[in-house]
Amino acid sequence: MGHVWQTVDIWTPQQCEFVKETALEGPAHGAGVQQDGVRGPRPDIRSATRWFVDGRHHPLIVESVWDAVRRHNVWGFDIEVLPGIEVIRYEPGDFYKSHTDWGGTWTNRKLTVSIQLSDPGDYDGGQVGLHVGPEDDFAETRQGWMTMWPSWTLHSVAPVTEGARWAAVGWVLGPLFR
Repeated sequence: MGHVWQTVDIWTPQQCEFVKETALEGPAHGAGVQQDGVRGPRPDIRSATRWFVDGRHHPLIVESVWDAVRRHNVWGFDIEVLPGIEVIRYEPGDFYKSHTDWGGTWTNRKLTVSIQLSDPGDYDGGQVGLHVGPEDDFAETRQGWMTMWPSWTLHSVAPVTEGARWAAVGWVLGPLFR
């Protein structure tokens, strides 16, 4: 295998703005977690605001991500669908402690994607850390770039200290691992 994560340039700055504007048309949701079968707010683990972008209602946005994932699935995972994405805004003090996106209820998640919607000069902090060895790796911060990794990878979002960091995230589903 050899690859822990993969980066791909998929959207222009204008497309990033379009995705944010599209998300803002829907209702905002607090960022919660699912732990031990219970879903809900846990401000000690995660703080951010999120909006859902459903692939049925916004197929061009979701399909562009799905196409990039299929082309750059260096792990050769059996993948079936990206049902939608979440647009997340991290403001000063917002963060997400170390976690994985796989297990429990989510055993069919194969890949996690995170697309940087903000210009990196618009905020401080907010780095996505990929905890894959003795030294952390960090997700791409260039606007419009997607970083993807196996959903079982331990990762976190450092607190934003200034400005706002926007990202689009999604989970690629497939049959259970055997």
